[in-house]
Amino acid sequence: ITNNDITNAGGRPVNAIYSYGTSGKETNNITISYNNIYDCMSGATNANSIYLSSNTTTCSITSNNIYETTSISPTAESTFTAIKIDNTLGNGFTISNNSIGGSSALCTGTWTKTNNNNTSFQGIYLNVGTSTATEVQNNIIKGFNWSNSIGFAWYGIWLNAGSANIGTTTGNTIGATTGNGSISVTNSTSNDVYAISLAGTGNVSCQKNKIGSITTNNASALRTNLYGIKNSCTGTVNISNNFIGSTSTTNSLYAQSASTTIDQSVWGIYNSGAGSVTISNDTIANLINNMTTGSATLVL
Repeated sequence: ITNNDITNAGGRPVNAIYSYGTSGKETNNITISYNNIYDCMSGATNANSIYLSSNTTTCSITSNNIYETTSISPTAESTFTAIKIDNTLGNGFTISNNSIGGSSALCTGTWTKTNNNNTSFQGIYLNVGTSTATEVQNNIIKGFNWSNSIGFAWYGIWLNAGSANIGTTTGNTIGATTGNGSISVTNSTSNDVYAISLAGTGNVSCQKNKIGSITTNNASALRTNLYGIKNSCTGTVNISNNFIGSTSTTNSLYAQSASTTIDQSVWGIYNSGAGSVTISNDTIANLINNMTTGSATLVL
């Protein structure tokens, strides 16, 4: 599936590209590349730009642009996922060189979601197998102004389960290494924003990723915790050579809420994993917490 413009024809789809295979006759070796997938967020229900579901394995998703050309005002609570792989029996996927965000190709402009209703966002969601690692390399996720009337979580890359190499060859970029507010998330109740979240029992290597220019806020002065990388895996995990924040721009990871009624945290790397975890050679700079009730800006 390559070199297409995929969009809506008046009614927005639940899935722009969808695979659901058959047990014993798995769908495999699909290549999804060089497509522009835009204006496909339903706003009325959960929706996905690319969704590889049960009995799908060993596929490649590369060099696609996923964006929204106009501001979205959802009519119901929902979750939007740009690239979703949800099959713990699937292994060896490749997700590389995709641009997620903005109002046109290559993350140019801003993808705006108003505070009408609540929508969780997942740039890349992985619930995959552990026998052959899934590769997540050189993807860019930036150009968001995301608001919720109450508060749902926002994820750049979320490994919910499985083995993966995230940025080991060429790092992924979530936000930017300079400037402010490449990704802006505003909630109205306490919630969390994760650039990269790692979980499950698989073996994971998370390296060379660039995370910065992320601002969170909360309209009700409650907390919005901000995590560069969060790890809760129980397998073997290597988190190294990542660049979190900015050495030249202040407020690179910035929790802007005053959070006057509840503690708010900003983490460069947060580890609660029960496995074998190595954290080394990461650069973490300019993490700022605007909380007025205490101090909780934490590097590790």
